[in-house]
Amino acid sequence: MSFGNLGGHSAGDIAKYLQGLNFPAQKEDVVQHAQSHQADNQTLDLLRKIPPGAYNSIADVMTRLGLPAGAADIVKGFGDKPH
Repeated sequence: MSFGNLGGHSAGDIAKYLQGLNFPAQKEDVVQHAQSHQADNQTLDLLRKIPPGAYNSIADVMTRLGLPAGAADIVKGFGDKPH
C-alpha cells in the first residue's frame, strides 16, 4: 500500500483512532481498538490490510500502512501507551 492510498486520511487522522491502545498490540487489537473509537469504514479497511503480527507503536502501524519513515515519525509517541 502506498502513502498516497490512505483513503484521503492523514497519518494524524488514523492515529487519533489508535490513541490509548496498549502496545505491543496484535493486528486484531489495532483494528478492534480503532473500531471501538468510531473509526470510519475507510480507516478500518486500511487497518484490516496491515500484515498480521505485533505492532510496537502507532508509528509502527503507520509504517506498515506504507507511510515513509519520516512521515511515520511524525506520529511517533502520539498516544502510544506501553503495555
